[in-house]
Amino acid sequence: MVKKASSCGGGDVKETIEIFEASHLALEGEDMLDDARTLAINFLKDASKKLHNNNNNNSQVFEQVVHVLDLPSHWRVEWFDVKWHINEHEKRNHFNPTLLQLAKLNFNIIQAQLQEELKELSRWWKNLGLEEELNFARSRLVESFMCAAGVCCEAKFKSLRKWLTKVINFVWDVKEVEDLPEYMRVCFEALNSVTIETAQEIAGENQHIDTIIPYIKKAWGEFCEALFVEAKWYKEGYTPCLQQYLKNASISSSGPLILLHIYFATLYQPGHQIHTFLHNNHHLFYNISLIIRLCNDLGTTLVRNY
Repeated sequence: MVKKASSCGGGDVKETIEIFEASHLALEGEDMLDDARTLAINFLKDASKKLHNNNNNNSQVFEQVVHVLDLPSHWRVEWFDVKWHINEHEKRNHFNPTLLQLAKLNFNIIQAQLQEELKELSRWWKNLGLEEELNFARSRLVESFMCAAGVCCEAKFKSLRKWLTKVINFVWDVKEVEDLPEYMRVCFEALNSVTIETAQEIAGENQHIDTIIPYIKKAWGEFCEALFVEAKWYKEGYTPCLQQYLKNASISSSGPLILLHIYFATLYQPGHQIHTFLHNNHHLFYNISLIIRLCNDLGTTLVRNY
């Protein structure tokens, strides 16, 4: 693969894009793929300059190069990239018109459904009244919904998007509560109401919420405790060691809380041993949650540096 990348000086741009994409799937220690990525990046940057300067009939290839250099495909949020792929497919000399029409129809149907869901959630947030009751509560409903849609854009996951939007929205609000104990009751009454409502929807008609609600409440409790630990560290001027920070950060990222709701929406069936599943997949939950937290830390670090 490295040889293919290094010999593509006058070679095929599309082939190099594939090498570049594949190189991002490298595991730790796979130096060959790291070398291939470096070579592919250098070639694609040179190719993009030549394609731009030539201004010939390779505009589609140029757009593909710019797109992939901006962010590899599997790093992108799938739904937010659909429109770009539809537009690119339409520019091809030979494309399947039926497939293109179906793709556009599917995009419009799901987009319309997402818009309706956002309207419903906006009414829910307004009726909840937290913005009027708590002047420190930030309205980040759209941002929360976009995160949920990024996780699961398929039409069948409407309930999951609703649950995740509510969870993420409360995650932001809970973080903003500082030195306002008299208002905490309002916030947590709303949170408790949403927790019970979500558990009822997960349980459906054939199961009692007592099977589910302890796990959701436990996840919220651990999340709030992790935030309290970080607030305590900050107030005391304490800098934790790396392992201590990572252990707490994997929970304060809200990853376990979000992943629990995803499990209930996608894998859970009445009769499942919830505790056994969570125990057997602890490392998966931990690693995903840690990725979420470290990505968030990178984002806030960039903002603070500016």
